[in-house]
Amino acid sequence: MLWGKKTLRALTVNMSTIDDSGLKCRYKVMFHTGDAENASTRSSISFVIYGDLGESGKMVMKGSPSRFNRGQMDAMFFEHANIGEMYKIRLSLETHKPADWLCSLVEVLNLRTGMQSFFMPNGTLATTTGAERFKDIFAVGKRLPAGVVTYKVIVSTGNAKESNLSSVNTDISLEIQGSHRVISKLLQPEKDVMNFARGSIDVFDLECLSVGSIESAVVMLHPRKGRVKWDLKYVEIVDAKAMESLTKAGGGAAGDFASKLLGSSVYLENAFGVIDTKERTKRRIKRANYPRGFPSLEARMEDAQMQILGGDGPEGKSSAPSAPSLPKPSPLALLRLF
Repeated sequence: MLWGKKTLRALTVNMSTIDDSGLKCRYKVMFHTGDAENASTRSSISFVIYGDLGESGKMVMKGSPSRFNRGQMDAMFFEHANIGEMYKIRLSLETHKPADWLCSLVEVLNLRTGMQSFFMPNGTLATTTGAERFKDIFAVGKRLPAGVVTYKVIVSTGNAKESNLSSVNTDISLEIQGSHRVISKLLQPEKDVMNFARGSIDVFDLECLSVGSIESAVVMLHPRKGRVKWDLKYVEIVDAKAMESLTKAGGGAAGDFASKLLGSSVYLENAFGVIDTKERTKRRIKRANYPRGFPSLEARMEDAQMQILGGDGPEGKSSAPSAPSLPKPSPLALLRLF
């Protein structure tokens, strides 16, 4: 009996095409406190690690007399889905009391994939006025990966008298739900600035992979203690790079108008009134049409500042003059956009 000739074929696998974004990984983070006078801290330290496949979310290492001492290395472990190549870390002091910390080096190691990054902070973290409560630090030898975009998030807080939330008593995170992916980001205040006060407009820059078309978001409140209420009016999410290009092409208000028209900015409305943490700590806000005559960001910021300085008028409304309406772009400016 004759057997047919067997042929062996080599199978080539392109490792770059394998999707390992859902891979469960264990991370080791090592904090090196500087060897200098007053380098130590008793404060808790929080951090967020950014990778080309996602981010770690906020992690906290609690302070104690045995941690973050001069010349000492402290390590912690956590498990998370694979965030890929780690290119940036955000370090923060988790206290509003006077505190500072000199961190000389942070090492992050993915124990499953072997990927490792080194971050070297420049200077001291501190909670004193004018100092840096947190730092964004790029990894040594690494840059912003392709596909990462910056969203400008504009948050409007109303003037309801019962609204007592601020960044001093509550952390707020935003889960943006897009057609490509869902990302969750902490809206962290800059330095010692208080956010989410009554009548304020707050602007945050969020750096992440593009989420695609945005239809809704979930606002999550994390009170540090007690019951808080928040008169959230709306959240506006703008593709910062697209907005900049349109503004350059159309000029000022025309670029702002075109950004809304072409969908590079979305308006998410809170249609359910004041959020009370006694009842819920999450609120879904859905995409809606921009209100007629919606002012530019600059006009809204000016109006919010006037409200805060001028105080409240009758029935909880500001006595400051309202912001001017968005000027209509000229036909010539609109033609330059296309």
